[in-house]
Amino acid sequence: MSGKSACLCVAVTLLIGSADAAEYTIIDAPGAKKITLALDVNSSGAATGWFLDSKENYNGFLRAPDGTFHTFAVDGEQTEGNSINDKGAVAGGYFSANLSFLFGYLRTPKGKLRPFHPQPSDTVFIGGINNAGQIAGTYWDSSIHPHGYLRAKDGTLTTFDAPGKPNTEANGINGEGDIAGNSFDNGNTAHGFVRAAAGSFAQFDAPGAGQGGSAGTYVLAINKSGTAVGYLKTSSFNEQAFMRAPDGTITVFDAPGAGHNSGQGTRSTDINARGVIAGSVVNAAGRSEGFLRRPNGKISVFDVPNGGSTFPLSINDDGVIAGYFTDSNGTHGFLRTP
Repeated sequence: MSGKSACLCVAVTLLIGSADAAEYTIIDAPGAKKITLALDVNSSGAATGWFLDSKENYNGFLRAPDGTFHTFAVDGEQTEGNSINDKGAVAGGYFSANLSFLFGYLRTPKGKLRPFHPQPSDTVFIGGINNAGQIAGTYWDSSIHPHGYLRAKDGTLTTFDAPGKPNTEANGINGEGDIAGNSFDNGNTAHGFVRAAAGSFAQFDAPGAGQGGSAGTYVLAINKSGTAVGYLKTSSFNEQAFMRAPDGTITVFDAPGAGHNSGQGTRSTDINARGVIAGSVVNAAGRSEGFLRRPNGKISVFDVPNGGSTFPLSINDDGVIAGYFTDSNGTHGFLRTP
């Protein structure tokens, strides 16, 4: 399925504190039934994500900067848009007819859909696509063990694992081809890594990260300079955000209002070339808000106006954030423009 429709958006402005004004564009894809998620935004302000239609099928979308929507599905199957580069190429996943398998695809700037999946694999996750057309992500083998992969622009697939770790997840890639992610040891503790474009690994643990039971260090994104961000889970499964500089220095931080119980806390989800970090913070009441952390360490917390929980996922170099939020009518995508 493909289509093109006018924007169904509402823009509102909210003041955060006394000096930070932001405009919010609410995104509901044409034909969406209660759920639209904006997952990534590029330098021009084009966004990608997915929505559920009236038949509760997943559909990918690309929203152009002028508000025009292009919706699409790979081979007519259920499709998600996960990442978009500055050229307008989209990488994402699509399900098999019985929803048992998840494969990857590339949507070219001209709208051509090119499926792919590492072999042997029935489940493929997209971590990101850079401006060189490289796609990084994770695939699961027949024994349900995750492994990282890098798909080159020409379609060549390279698979990899962090040294000494049986389970590897690749979650982000920068323009230089450096990949960030996490791996799990035999005790199910998560450890962070940065894989350089040449293939070498730097593995690390954030201070305060717990051990076992899926506690540990999770890395979600990496910017042009090689600064990686993510979150750690403590032994009590509280979360704290962190950033790791190219020299290996790790800074752990909490956003204002962060809760301290299991499932609460602060999570960095993306960082732009200027070093501005976007993420979410879950308070003691279990409500999620967005936050921005500037290079000077100042943190601002924000919510989409009239919404419930807010979940920022991506930030471009101009500080535009893409994500989603909930309200009484369902789940909606948003763009936050500084």
